[in-house]
Amino acid sequence: MIDHYSFLRHRVNPEFFRTIVHGRIPLFEHAVGARRYRISVTFLRANHDEGDPSLICTSDDTDVYTLSLTIGPGRVAGLEAQRAIYIGRVQGKRDEFHLIREATKYCGDIAPAALLPAAAARADGLVHSYDEFWIASGGIRLVRNMYHLRVPAHEKPLHTIKRNHRSRALRKRAFRKLVKEQVCRAFVAGALRPLHIVRWTAYSRINRYCVLPS
Repeated sequence: MIDHYSFLRHRVNPEFFRTIVHGRIPLFEHAVGARRYRISVTFLRANHDEGDPSLICTSDDTDVYTLSLTIGPGRVAGLEAQRAIYIGRVQGKRDEFHLIREATKYCGDIAPAALLPAAAARADGLVHSYDEFWIASGGIRLVRNMYHLRVPAHEKPLHTIKRNHRSRALRKRAFRKLVKEQVCRAFVAGALRPLHIVRWTAYSRINRYCVLPS
């Protein structure tokens, strides 16, 4: 955790930590009728002993899914990347399954469990757990029961997808892209120091992808 906060301390604005401890920074919002689906970053008070920030997916004012993450050296997982995002948990609320199912239906047929990693995809590498979930997401097994999911994720060539599934696949890709881009813009505007906004802008012109520059 020391490396995590040392990395962030020089890159985020002075109010970032205060804001996520006492509230949330909104990163994404999707409206369907009267319902609002949101992704925000916060520091869960119930997990202060762990010290990792979390991405929260909400349906109106109800939390339905949580992803907790830590930024650390890639070498911990045997990666060549200087930094990687280590995801400790992706967990849904047990009593809110009907809201999770509804969120999946109205968010491009993408479950919140898959949306939150898309929102977190802002570094050279991602290391995950939860065997079946990460294998299904294209994760490569590493040592220490971790999985490596490259960013940006590899997408199947469209011609390899069955014809009757292609429209759905394109809709899901478009929605994931929307989430990534909106999260990137919101995080840059609400969290990064000006110097790192300039670096991110220069980088994104080449890569068209959101990163936290080292």
